Amino acid sequence: MTDFRDAIAGRLCALLKPRHVLLAGGRDAGLAATLAQAAAGNGAILHVARPAAPDWVRALRTAHGDACVLHEAAPADAIGVLPVPELCWVDADPNWFTVTGILNALGAQAARLGRPFPVTLVEGAGWPYGRRDSYDDPGAIPVAARRPHERSGVRPGQAALAGSAGLHADRYNASAENEPGNGILTAVEDFCLERTADVRVLILPGFGGLAAICPRTGAGAGAFAADGLATDLAAVAASLETLRLDQALRLREQEIALQQAVSLRETLRTLRPGTQAPAPTQTVAPRVARVLRRARRAVFMARLAARGRLGAWRAAERARHAEAENAARLRASPAFDAVWYLAHYPDVAAAGDDAALHYLRCGAAESRDPGPFFSTSYYVMNYPDVATAGHNPLLHYLASGAAEGRNPGPHFASRQYLQENPDVAAAGHNPLEHYLACGRAEGRGVHPV
Repeated sequence: MTDFRDAIAGRLCALLKPRHVLLAGGRDAGLAATLAQAAAGNGAILHVARPAAPDWVRALRTAHGDACVLHEAAPADAIGVLPVPELCWVDADPNWFTVTGILNALGAQAARLGRPFPVTLVEGAGWPYGRRDSYDDPGAIPVAARRPHERSGVRPGQAALAGSAGLHADRYNASAENEPGNGILTAVEDFCLERTADVRVLILPGFGGLAAICPRTGAGAGAFAADGLATDLAAVAASLETLRLDQALRLREQEIALQQAVSLRETLRTLRPGTQAPAPTQTVAPRVARVLRRARRAVFMARLAARGRLGAWRAAERARHAEAENAARLRASPAFDAVWYLAHYPDVAAAGDDAALHYLRCGAAESRDPGPFFSTSYYVMNYPDVATAGHNPLLHYLASGAAEGRNPGPHFASRQYLQENPDVAAAGHNPLEHYLACGRAEGRGVHPV
């Protein structure tokens, strides 16, 4: 994927010879580094427009000096005051409203200054967000433009949300797809439909899809001519071939693991003459790992038993499984906002830690909040029995605290929310989870404690 982006960014910078390149959004550190390198190599300035800059953006700014400029504002708001870019790469919150706002701002800027629309590439025009909105913060999207949504995953070929079993289950994804005003590709098509005389658009497949918009006149008109497009598609094919070879090597490693597992099982059968080991069979890749794990586990447990450590190991295993279940419960709850957590605590993001596991292991003990609507310090201070019992504050609130009338913070009264919304109480919903998942979008109010 990096080769694919490198090829396109380098080719466009060489063709357009831009003075200014704009990265609208900047969600992907790898893409930002690629654009910064391509811009610097052609004497251009890279402008990064995003509301809040993580550490890697500031590191990029330090590495490239004045050749990289950071604008801490929403891209649609920043565009009007930035130098006119000759090349723009949109990598923003993947939804119709955000992408439409950026494209409209670019179009208004070009029209005001009498210049052609800049060559613009929009990430995410394929599956899953080409025809489905997704939100970092649903509350930042106007109600009229916000699709019904849930914190739930998506699966290829499945229109309905897939819960925690789907991809991107930690995001707020639209409940339906292929509707008007829904998705990145829909935003691109709606924008270009009104400007067919001025711009044209094509879609580069693979890696989430890339929509390329270029003007019909000016230097950018040839950005995706036949020879340039052939180069870009060749880069896509090369990246996909690299992934194919990686998968083939992994499959071979699994086949070797199967052979080792069979050997281990034969060894176990020899050690336990009364046990009849089943005959080895050809299995698909997912079963290879299971066979190997079971064989290794049996040998490992036999060694632990011989050393008298089996009980301690089983206790550690139970603790590990409990932690995994608790982390899954946090990820499934709208009260835990992983995106907010990593943005609010950049040291966790810089360390590459999983947000849910970090909050379970040390974040709560350090009085870090799991999201903007739950205050760890408030909960522990007002309900000392929770800390005394060693419970995680948010898990306690989700499991029993709300039912006991406890409040997640000073700005949300659990009991009053249930009293004012008897349908929520009758359905047995957690009040804060209901408010974040749908009550806020439905206009239901909250009250401070």
